[in-house]
Amino acid sequence: MTSVDVDILIAYSSKVAPDSLLFTADGRHIDSWGGIKKTLQSL
Repeated sequence: MTSVDVDILIAYSSKVAPDSLLFTADGRHIDSWGGIKKTLQSL
């Protein structure tokens, strides 16, 4: 996953579900943008 993909994902997610918990593909939930970046970097 490139940094561009991450930027698009974050922008899309913040528009669609800014106040919701997000779920990664493997089902781990992340409840903050710091969490989503950390999770994506670990993939």
